[in-house]
Amino acid sequence: MRRHTLIARPTNRLIAPSAAETAATPAVPASGQEVANRNLGPVQVLILTAGKVLEWTQTDAKRRSCTLKAGLMPGQTFILNPGDKVRFAYEEASVWSWKGF
Repeated sequence: MRRHTLIARPTNRLIAPSAAETAATPAVPASGQEVANRNLGPVQVLILTAGKVLEWTQTDAKRRSCTLKAGLMPGQTFILNPGDKVRFAYEEASVWSWKGF
């Protein structure tokens, strides 16, 4: 009989063993286009440079959207769960980094 080893984590959600390592950072989409989190787990999106963003929309997997008529700031973060999407309207693209957790 095969035994499974559980790793203690301070959470009650299930995390695939490689989910955090597989979160690649996609290119920032063209203005008005969206990009989805296609990873197995959530990602933290870190804004590295702000660009000139006019507004941005986050849409969850159930297609509920929230539009912010504001720019971005370096150091700003937000979470995208699997299936969540984000879209930016901008004059100059920002730079970001994705980190799985």
